[in-house]
Amino acid sequence: MKLYPCHVLFIHRDADQQPRLRRVEEILKAKARSKQRTTPSICVVPVRMTEAWLLGDEDALRWAAGNPNGKAPLAMSVGNPEAIPNPKGLLNDLLVEASELTGRRRKKFRARAGECVLRLAGRIANFSALRALPAFGAMEAELVGLLSERGWAH
Repeated sequence: MKLYPCHVLFIHRDADQQPRLRRVEEILKAKARSKQRTTPSICVVPVRMTEAWLLGDEDALRWAAGNPNGKAPLAMSVGNPEAIPNPKGLLNDLLVEASELTGRRRKKFRARAGECVLRLAGRIANFSALRALPAFGAMEAELVGLLSERGWAH
């Protein structure tokens, strides 16, 4: 918090086959024990991994991979992203494919694909497709409620 002060703290915990409520209770207990009790927070509890929520915007993915005009076909059609067994692996593979790099440069890119995930998260402008996912909807509802309560919503 000293390095990255914020108005709202997003606290992440994958569900990992547990009910969302159990994970939310864990987050709230941990926050109560922390020094950040006064900072408003939002519980981010995806069914598998947050990376599943980043699999829906091909243009943003290509941009994050450093190749916004790329033409390599990407298997972006994933249906329910929360049903993917390894969304982190799929996302990293898609970033590598989107980069269209070869040889040594591709290998080096794969090693730093995690950096691209951070760029991707900041580039996605439309999360509307995720509203059909209960975990995302719960997080969004909690955020909208907090913003309204604080008078920060427009």
